Amino acid sequence: MGELRGSILAVIALLEARDKVAGGGAPVFFVENEDERQKLGLTLSRALDAMAHDLENGVLIIVRH
Repeated sequence: MGELRGSILAVIALLEARDKVAGGGAPVFFVENEDERQKLGLTLSRALDAMAHDLENGVLIIVRH
């Protein structure tokens, strides 16, 4: 299987930010609070060997560079 580089692998958003996220090619995870968002972002970034980027609007993206 080929490697994905420069791709958004996942999106993690607070429930209250769901209007800022639209469907696309990456799975979207909605969480209830900031602690859950940060924990899931860290876990996914480690599991996917990628970086978590905070868009500062209640949304994190996990990107492999």
